[in-house]
Amino acid sequence: MKLNRQRIQILVTLFALIAVFTHILFPVLKIDAITVTLIIVSVVPWLAPLFKSVELPGGIKMEFQELEQVTIAAKKAGIIQQEPEDRQPILQREKYAFVEIAPINQELALVGLRIEVEKRLRKLAEKYDLKIQLGNHRMIEQLGEKQVLSAEERAVFRRMLDTLNHAAHGIAYDPRNVDWIMETGPQILAGLDAKLELRGGRFSVGRSDELPHWIDASFENCGGNTNFERKQCIGEHLALWETELINIYNALYNKLSPEQQALLASSQTGWRTYIEQEQSLINSFDNLRLRVGTGGEHNIRMHYMEKVKDKTLELEEILNYFSVPLASTLDETKN
Repeated sequence: MKLNRQRIQILVTLFALIAVFTHILFPVLKIDAITVTLIIVSVVPWLAPLFKSVELPGGIKMEFQELEQVTIAAKKAGIIQQEPEDRQPILQREKYAFVEIAPINQELALVGLRIEVEKRLRKLAEKYDLKIQLGNHRMIEQLGEKQVLSAEERAVFRRMLDTLNHAAHGIAYDPRNVDWIMETGPQILAGLDAKLELRGGRFSVGRSDELPHWIDASFENCGGNTNFERKQCIGEHLALWETELINIYNALYNKLSPEQQALLASSQTGWRTYIEQEQSLINSFDNLRLRVGTGGEHNIRMHYMEKVKDKTLELEEILNYFSVPLASTLDETKN
Protein backbone atom coordinates (compact mmCIF):
# COMPACT_ATOMS: atom_id res chain seq x y z
CA MET A 1 0.00 0.00 0.00
CA LYS A 2 2.87 2.39 0.87
CA LEU A 3 4.64 1.38 -2.35
CA ASN A 4 1.55 2.21 -4.43
CA ARG A 5 1.32 5.61 -2.74
CA GLN A 6 5.00 6.33 -3.46
CA ARG A 7 4.51 5.46 -7.13
CA ILE A 8 1.55 7.83 -7.33
CA GLN A 9 3.56 10.60 -5.69
CA ILE A 10 6.44 10.06 -8.14
CA LEU A 11 4.06 10.13 -11.12
CA VAL A 12 2.41 13.32 -9.89
CA THR A 13 5.81 14.96 -9.41
CA LEU A 14 6.95 13.92 -12.91
CA PHE A 15 3.71 15.19 -14.40
CA ALA A 16 4.20 18.56 -12.71
CA LEU A 17 7.85 18.80 -13.85
CA ILE A 18 6.87 17.98 -17.45
CA ALA A 19 4.25 20.73 -17.30
CA VAL A 20 6.86 23.20 -16.00
CA PHE A 21 9.43 22.38 -18.74
CA THR A 22 6.69 22.52 -21.39
CA HIS A 23 5.75 25.99 -20.20
CA ILE A 24 9.43 27.09 -20.30
CA LEU A 25 10.07 25.68 -23.80
CA PHE A 26 6.77 26.90 -25.24
CA PRO A 27 5.89 30.11 -23.36
CA VAL A 28 3.40 31.15 -26.03
CA LEU A 29 1.35 28.00 -25.49
CA LYS A 30 -1.92 29.00 -23.84
CA ILE A 31 -3.86 26.71 -21.54
CA ASP A 32 -7.36 27.88 -20.70
CA ALA A 33 -9.40 27.06 -17.58
CA ILE A 34 -11.32 24.27 -19.34
CA THR A 35 -8.09 22.47 -20.24
CA VAL A 36 -6.82 22.81 -16.65
CA THR A 37 -10.09 21.43 -15.32
CA LEU A 38 -9.99 18.44 -17.68
CA ILE A 39 -6.38 17.71 -16.71
CA ILE A 40 -7.33 17.80 -13.01
CA VAL A 41 -10.31 15.53 -13.63
CA SER A 42 -8.07 13.02 -15.42
CA VAL A 43 -5.54 13.03 -12.56
CA VAL A 44 -7.93 13.23 -9.58
CA PRO A 45 -8.88 9.49 -9.45
CA TRP A 46 -5.20 8.60 -8.99
CA LEU A 47 -4.81 11.06 -6.12
CA ALA A 48 -7.55 9.54 -3.94
CA PRO A 49 -5.12 7.98 -1.44
CA LEU A 50 -3.36 11.34 -1.02
CA PHE A 51 -6.18 13.84 -0.57
CA LYS A 52 -9.57 13.90 1.03
CA SER A 53 -11.00 16.18 -1.67
CA VAL A 54 -9.96 18.38 -4.59
CA GLU A 55 -11.65 21.64 -5.44
CA LEU A 56 -11.86 22.43 -9.13
CA PRO A 57 -11.95 25.89 -10.76
CA GLY A 58 -15.33 27.45 -10.16
CA GLY A 59 -15.72 25.91 -6.70
CA ILE A 60 -16.75 22.37 -7.75
CA LYS A 61 -15.65 20.01 -4.98
CA MET A 62 -15.04 16.32 -5.66
CA GLU A 63 -15.26 14.14 -2.52
CA PHE A 64 -13.58 10.76 -2.56
CA GLN A 65 -15.17 9.48 0.64
CA GLU A 66 -18.25 10.41 2.60
CA LEU A 67 -17.15 9.04 5.93
CA GLU A 68 -18.60 11.91 7.91
CA GLN A 69 -22.00 11.36 6.29
CA VAL A 70 -21.81 7.66 7.09
CA THR A 71 -20.96 8.49 10.71
CA ILE A 72 -23.89 10.88 10.94
CA ALA A 73 -26.19 8.24 9.45
CA ALA A 74 -24.89 5.67 11.93
CA LYS A 75 -25.59 8.02 14.84
CA LYS A 76 -29.04 8.89 13.54
CA ALA A 77 -29.88 5.22 13.07
CA GLY A 78 -28.71 4.45 16.59
CA ILE A 79 -25.71 2.30 15.64
CA ILE A 80 -23.34 4.78 17.26
CA GLN A 81 -24.88 5.76 20.56
CA GLN A 82 -24.04 9.13 22.04
CA GLU A 83 -23.84 8.22 25.70
CA PRO A 84 -23.34 10.66 28.58
CA GLU A 85 -19.90 10.60 30.23
CA ASP A 86 -21.03 8.48 33.17
CA ARG A 87 -22.06 5.70 30.74
CA GLN A 88 -19.02 5.84 28.46
CA PRO A 89 -17.21 2.97 30.24
CA ILE A 90 -20.13 0.69 29.31
CA LEU A 91 -19.33 1.11 25.61
CA GLN A 92 -15.67 0.33 26.29
CA ARG A 93 -16.23 -2.54 28.73
CA GLU A 94 -14.73 -5.04 26.24
CA LYS A 95 -11.11 -4.67 25.18
CA TYR A 96 -11.08 -5.46 21.49
CA ALA A 97 -8.07 -7.36 20.14
CA PHE A 98 -8.24 -5.54 16.79
CA VAL A 99 -7.73 -2.19 18.54
CA GLU A 100 -4.64 -3.47 20.34
CA ILE A 101 -3.08 -4.92 17.19
CA ALA A 102 -3.90 -1.92 14.95
CA PRO A 103 -0.66 0.03 15.59
CA ILE A 104 1.37 -3.07 14.68
CA ASN A 105 -0.60 -4.67 11.84
CA GLN A 106 -3.52 -2.77 10.30
CA GLU A 107 -4.47 -5.58 7.91
CA LEU A 108 -4.76 -8.08 10.79
CA ALA A 109 -6.72 -5.52 12.82
CA LEU A 110 -9.20 -5.08 9.97
CA VAL A 111 -9.67 -8.83 9.69
CA GLY A 112 -10.29 -8.93 13.46
CA LEU A 113 -12.94 -6.22 13.20
CA ARG A 114 -14.60 -8.06 10.32
CA ILE A 115 -14.80 -11.21 12.47
CA GLU A 116 -16.39 -9.23 15.32
CA VAL A 117 -18.98 -7.67 12.99
CA GLU A 118 -19.79 -10.99 11.31
CA LYS A 119 -20.11 -12.73 14.67
CA ARG A 120 -22.70 -10.24 15.84
CA LEU A 121 -24.61 -10.29 12.56
CA ARG A 122 -24.84 -14.09 12.80
CA LYS A 123 -26.03 -13.85 16.40
CA LEU A 124 -28.71 -11.41 15.22
CA ALA A 125 -29.73 -13.81 12.46
CA GLU A 126 -29.93 -16.63 14.98
CA LYS A 127 -31.98 -14.50 17.38
CA TYR A 128 -34.53 -13.69 14.68
CA ASP A 129 -34.58 -17.27 13.39
CA LEU A 130 -32.86 -16.58 10.05
CA LYS A 131 -30.57 -18.89 8.08
CA ILE A 132 -27.10 -18.13 9.38
CA GLN A 133 -25.48 -20.08 6.52
CA LEU A 134 -26.16 -17.14 4.19
CA GLY A 135 -23.41 -14.79 3.03
CA ASN A 136 -22.92 -11.54 4.90
CA HIS A 137 -24.61 -9.27 2.37
CA ARG A 138 -27.63 -11.54 2.01
CA MET A 139 -27.85 -11.85 5.78
CA ILE A 140 -27.79 -8.05 6.07
CA GLU A 141 -30.59 -7.81 3.51
CA GLN A 142 -32.71 -10.37 5.39
CA LEU A 143 -32.21 -8.49 8.65
CA GLY A 144 -33.31 -5.41 6.72
CA GLU A 145 -36.44 -7.19 5.47
CA LYS A 146 -37.36 -7.81 9.10
CA GLN A 147 -36.48 -4.16 9.86
CA VAL A 148 -33.91 -5.26 12.41
CA LEU A 149 -31.45 -3.19 10.37
CA SER A 150 -32.57 0.08 8.83
CA ALA A 151 -31.57 1.20 5.34
CA GLU A 152 -28.91 3.49 6.86
CA GLU A 153 -27.54 0.65 8.98
CA ARG A 154 -27.41 -1.73 6.02
CA ALA A 155 -25.46 0.86 4.01
CA VAL A 156 -22.99 1.29 6.87
CA PHE A 157 -22.43 -2.46 7.30
CA ARG A 158 -22.14 -3.13 3.56
CA ARG A 159 -19.54 -0.40 3.22
CA MET A 160 -17.65 -1.60 6.27
CA LEU A 161 -17.58 -5.22 5.20
CA ASP A 162 -16.49 -4.34 1.67
CA THR A 163 -13.50 -2.45 3.04
CA LEU A 164 -12.71 -5.17 5.57
CA ASN A 165 -12.93 -7.85 2.88
CA HIS A 166 -10.50 -5.91 0.71
CA ALA A 167 -8.03 -5.90 3.58
CA ALA A 168 -8.56 -9.63 4.21
CA HIS A 169 -7.79 -10.47 0.57
CA GLY A 170 -4.81 -8.17 0.25
CA ILE A 171 -6.57 -5.71 -2.08
CA ALA A 172 -5.42 -2.08 -1.88
CA TYR A 173 -7.79 0.09 0.14
CA ASP A 174 -8.06 3.71 1.08
CA PRO A 175 -6.13 4.21 4.33
CA ARG A 176 -8.67 6.84 5.42
CA ASN A 177 -11.26 4.08 5.58
CA VAL A 178 -8.94 2.19 7.90
CA ASP A 179 -8.57 5.17 10.23
CA TRP A 180 -12.32 5.71 10.28
CA ILE A 181 -13.12 2.08 10.95
CA MET A 182 -10.53 1.77 13.71
CA GLU A 183 -11.91 4.87 15.41
CA THR A 184 -15.59 4.01 15.12
CA GLY A 185 -15.31 0.20 15.12
CA PRO A 186 -15.88 -0.23 18.88
CA GLN A 187 -18.82 2.19 18.80
CA ILE A 188 -20.49 0.33 15.94
CA LEU A 189 -19.95 -2.99 17.70
CA ALA A 190 -21.60 -1.47 20.76
CA GLY A 191 -24.58 -0.56 18.56
CA LEU A 192 -24.85 -4.18 17.41
CA ASP A 193 -24.49 -5.33 21.01
CA ALA A 194 -27.50 -3.18 21.89
CA LYS A 195 -29.55 -5.27 19.48
CA LEU A 196 -28.31 -8.43 21.22
CA GLU A 197 -28.51 -7.16 24.79
CA LEU A 198 -29.98 -9.56 27.35
CA ARG A 199 -32.32 -7.20 29.16
CA GLY A 200 -33.73 -8.35 32.48
CA GLY A 201 -36.00 -6.92 35.15
CA ARG A 202 -39.35 -8.44 34.24
CA PHE A 203 -38.87 -12.15 34.87
CA SER A 204 -35.17 -12.15 35.75
CA VAL A 205 -32.73 -9.88 37.57
CA GLY A 206 -31.75 -6.85 35.52
CA ARG A 207 -28.35 -5.18 35.31
CA SER A 208 -27.45 -1.58 35.98
CA ASP A 209 -25.23 -1.42 32.88
CA GLU A 210 -27.82 -2.54 30.31
CA LEU A 211 -27.50 -0.85 26.95
CA PRO A 212 -30.54 1.08 25.73
CA HIS A 213 -32.70 -0.66 23.14
CA TRP A 214 -31.84 0.27 19.56
CA ILE A 215 -35.37 1.54 18.87
CA ASP A 216 -35.18 3.79 21.94
CA ALA A 217 -31.83 5.13 20.69
CA SER A 218 -33.38 5.84 17.29
CA PHE A 219 -36.37 7.55 18.90
CA GLU A 220 -34.12 9.82 20.98
CA ASN A 221 -32.36 10.93 17.79
CA CYS A 222 -35.62 11.40 15.90
CA GLY A 223 -36.14 14.98 17.03
CA GLY A 224 -39.54 16.40 16.18
CA ASN A 225 -39.74 20.16 16.75
CA THR A 226 -43.23 20.63 15.32
CA ASN A 227 -46.45 18.80 16.15
CA PHE A 228 -46.42 17.18 12.71
CA GLU A 229 -42.82 16.00 13.09
CA ARG A 230 -43.51 14.67 16.58
CA LYS A 231 -46.59 12.80 15.36
CA GLN A 232 -44.60 11.35 12.46
CA CYS A 233 -41.72 10.37 14.75
CA ILE A 234 -44.01 8.56 17.20
CA GLY A 235 -45.82 6.83 14.34
CA GLU A 236 -42.57 5.60 12.75
CA HIS A 237 -41.25 4.19 16.02
CA LEU A 238 -44.57 2.66 16.99
CA ALA A 239 -44.36 0.81 13.66
CA LEU A 240 -40.80 -0.26 14.52
CA TRP A 241 -41.95 -1.64 17.89
CA GLU A 242 -44.86 -3.42 16.20
CA THR A 243 -42.48 -5.02 13.69
CA GLU A 244 -40.02 -5.94 16.45
CA LEU A 245 -42.88 -7.47 18.45
CA ILE A 246 -43.87 -9.65 15.49
CA ASN A 247 -40.24 -10.66 14.87
CA ILE A 248 -39.63 -11.59 18.51
CA TYR A 249 -42.97 -13.39 18.76
CA ASN A 250 -42.23 -15.51 15.67
CA ALA A 251 -38.67 -16.30 16.79
CA LEU A 252 -39.93 -17.32 20.24
CA TYR A 253 -42.84 -19.32 18.82
CA ASN A 254 -40.49 -21.41 16.66
CA LYS A 255 -38.42 -22.37 19.71
CA LEU A 256 -41.33 -23.59 21.88
CA SER A 257 -43.04 -26.94 22.27
CA PRO A 258 -46.57 -27.32 20.84
CA GLU A 259 -48.09 -26.86 24.32
CA GLN A 260 -46.07 -23.70 24.91
CA GLN A 261 -46.94 -22.39 21.45
CA ALA A 262 -50.64 -22.69 22.30
CA LEU A 263 -50.10 -20.78 25.56
CA LEU A 264 -48.12 -18.05 23.80
CA ALA A 265 -50.72 -17.64 21.05
CA SER A 266 -53.55 -17.43 23.57
CA SER A 267 -51.67 -14.90 25.70
CA GLN A 268 -50.84 -12.75 22.68
CA THR A 269 -54.42 -12.81 21.43
CA GLY A 270 -55.66 -11.73 24.85
CA TRP A 271 -53.16 -8.88 24.97
CA ARG A 272 -54.12 -7.70 21.48
CA THR A 273 -57.80 -7.77 22.41
CA TYR A 274 -57.15 -5.70 25.54
CA ILE A 275 -55.17 -3.08 23.58
CA GLU A 276 -57.76 -2.82 20.81
CA GLN A 277 -60.66 -2.50 23.24
CA GLU A 278 -58.93 0.20 25.25
CA GLN A 279 -58.10 2.12 22.09
CA SER A 280 -61.71 1.78 20.92
CA LEU A 281 -62.90 3.20 24.23
CA ILE A 282 -60.61 6.23 24.04
CA ASN A 283 -61.49 6.91 20.40
CA SER A 284 -65.22 6.63 21.09
CA PHE A 285 -65.32 10.06 22.74
CA ASP A 286 -66.37 12.94 20.50
CA ASN A 287 -64.03 15.88 19.94
CA LEU A 288 -61.06 14.06 21.41
CA ARG A 289 -58.61 16.77 20.37
CA LEU A 290 -60.72 19.46 22.05
CA ARG A 291 -60.74 17.43 25.25
CA VAL A 292 -57.00 16.66 25.48
CA GLY A 293 -55.35 19.01 22.99
CA THR A 294 -52.63 18.20 20.47
CA GLY A 295 -50.20 17.43 23.27
CA GLY A 296 -52.70 15.01 24.77
CA GLU A 297 -53.04 13.21 21.43
CA HIS A 298 -49.26 12.80 21.35
CA ASN A 299 -49.40 11.40 24.89
CA ILE A 300 -52.03 8.86 23.83
CA ARG A 301 -49.84 7.70 20.94
CA MET A 302 -46.82 7.52 23.26
CA HIS A 303 -48.90 5.56 25.77
CA TYR A 304 -49.67 2.83 23.24
CA MET A 305 -46.15 2.85 21.87
CA GLU A 306 -44.91 2.16 25.41
CA LYS A 307 -47.41 -0.68 25.77
CA VAL A 308 -46.16 -2.32 22.57
CA LYS A 309 -42.58 -1.74 23.71
CA ASP A 310 -43.24 -3.34 27.12
CA LYS A 311 -44.86 -6.38 25.51
CA THR A 312 -41.95 -6.71 23.08
CA LEU A 313 -39.40 -6.59 25.89
CA GLU A 314 -41.38 -9.17 27.86
CA LEU A 315 -41.30 -11.62 24.96
CA GLU A 316 -37.66 -10.78 24.22
CA GLU A 317 -36.72 -11.65 27.80
CA ILE A 318 -38.56 -14.96 27.54
CA LEU A 319 -36.77 -15.60 24.24
CA ASN A 320 -33.35 -14.77 25.68
CA TYR A 321 -33.63 -16.44 29.08
CA PHE A 322 -36.18 -19.24 28.79
CA SER A 323 -36.05 -20.59 25.24
CA VAL A 324 -32.29 -21.27 25.08
CA PRO A 325 -30.30 -24.12 26.66
CA LEU A 326 -29.70 -23.52 30.37
CA ALA A 327 -25.91 -23.69 30.02
CA SER A 328 -25.94 -20.88 27.44
CA THR A 329 -28.10 -18.71 29.68
CA LEU A 330 -25.74 -19.20 32.63
CA ASP A 331 -22.73 -18.32 30.48
CA GLU A 332 -24.33 -15.12 29.20
CA THR A 333 -25.36 -14.14 32.75
CA LYS A 334 -21.79 -14.55 33.99
CA ASN A 335 -20.47 -12.39 31.18
